[in-house]
Amino acid sequence: MNISTITDTSTLFIPSTTISDSGWYTVIATNTAGTTSTRARVTVVEEEEPPQPSWRLQLPKPVKTIQPEPPVDPEVIYLRHIEPVKQTYKRQLSEPVYEPPIFLIPLKDLNVIEGSRAHFEAKVYPVGDSTMSIHWYWNDRLVESSSRINTVNNFGFVALDIINTSLSDSGVFRCVVKSATGTAESSALLHVERKF
Repeated sequence: MNISTITDTSTLFIPSTTISDSGWYTVIATNTAGTTSTRARVTVVEEEEPPQPSWRLQLPKPVKTIQPEPPVDPEVIYLRHIEPVKQTYKRQLSEPVYEPPIFLIPLKDLNVIEGSRAHFEAKVYPVGDSTMSIHWYWNDRLVESSSRINTVNNFGFVALDIINTSLSDSGVFRCVVKSATGTAESSALLHVERKF
């Protein structure tokens, strides 16, 4: 792993990833004004092997001509009427099994001026899982929708909007995605600066 820092940008580079590189990565920035952190989840997927070329069984051409069978004398069959038994079949519908949720695009830290709008957004996979639920937390407290706070969950796009931010809105916002197959989360820091 290589870490490079240029001016105000720091980059973590993994030249050759393996399955063991999967996990949560956290970066912490510290200066005289304080400390902030963010984290992201990395999932390394094994490369699928290319499909093998199909093969066909080569059979030799027949050398013997098959003669048709001689006609058979007709057979007498006696039929008796039988009342059919009605059978009912229940159609079984199976729900598809989705992969555990992951964040394709995580949340990003925000710096806003007091009284302006704050907008968090992220991209979640898979799309269409009916068991998936989205929950937002502010400093580990559940965020409820209100006239000032609005949340969106639409085809893998999740967002949270805060109208008319105040200094007390500063803190860590966390989005938690839960489904029948797993849980994923992403966090970001909101810093509201005083309006002069």
